[in-house]
Amino acid sequence: MPIHIWSVLCERGVLDSYSNQVTIMNVIEQATIKPDADMVKALAEGKKVMLPVKVQIVSLWERSEPEKPERFQIRVVLTLPDGTEKPSAGTVDCDLVTHKGLRTFTSIGNLSYGGPGNYHYLVQQRRDEQAEWITAASLPVHIIVESETKEAGGAAATRATTGKRK
Repeated sequence: MPIHIWSVLCERGVLDSYSNQVTIMNVIEQATIKPDADMVKALAEGKKVMLPVKVQIVSLWERSEPEKPERFQIRVVLTLPDGTEKPSAGTVDCDLVTHKGLRTFTSIGNLSYGGPGNYHYLVQQRRDEQAEWITAASLPVHIIVESETKEAGGAAATRATTGKRK
């Protein structure tokens, strides 16, 4: 099974074709949402709410044995604050046959909202369709609703300027 080196949740990852280096833009650890009237109404009615997001998970993988080519699949699973898991719609086939290392850029277009709290994007891998999924990384993001920030008063501003997470 390939070795997962790292994964980062960010706004965007850019691969420089000249240097073959990755630039990670705006790492995401926390987000504040400002619910509009439609969202408040949908939540009150118990409807499912999808938040539009534009993020990427950038990951680095390498062969488990440097001279042995291998293939594998990855997917992303979103874990809501209540523990509910929402697997992504599809899988990505990855190829470590030609190269010993691989970077993956997984784009995410929406977030299934399950209330304020800690969410986790799980990066999972498996050797093939018959194998079990194995979690290679858990990327946390704390979702705050605007009213929580207002209630916290000056403490939220202090947290933001010192860079400390809740």
